[in-house]
Amino acid sequence: MTIQSIKIGKLIHATLAGDTRLTQALGDCKVYPIVAPNETTFPFCVYQRDNVTPYRLTKDGIAGDTVTFSVVIASDSYFESVDIASLAREALEKKYVENNEICMVDTYMTSIRESYEASTYVQQMQFTTRVNNKTTA
Repeated sequence: MTIQSIKIGKLIHATLAGDTRLTQALGDCKVYPIVAPNETTFPFCVYQRDNVTPYRLTKDGIAGDTVTFSVVIASDSYFESVDIASLAREALEKKYVENNEICMVDTYMTSIRESYEASTYVQQMQFTTRVNNKTTA
């Protein structure tokens, strides 16, 4: 059976968009895959899958993947960008998240960098998680 890790964006979006504190800080549900629409106002959040690597192999094939993904917070205020990045981290780390296809476990931030680009304060966090197909009882 193939692990459906490529679909992890669905879980990332559901987790971030489902966090009330984060969406309130964003002023709306401004959580987007890969790129925000041109008319999006600050602050907003963008995420993307960066890498998928098998972590457990069995005689039947791959039983689980390690997935690396990025979450970027953009704002016109430095302190707001830091506060929102902290909320995004809290929403994702150490959670068990599932949908009808996969589950995401053992999520933790592995790095963060900040920058200032085109009048925008950017907090870019990278996370690592394990993904398995959801099992049914």
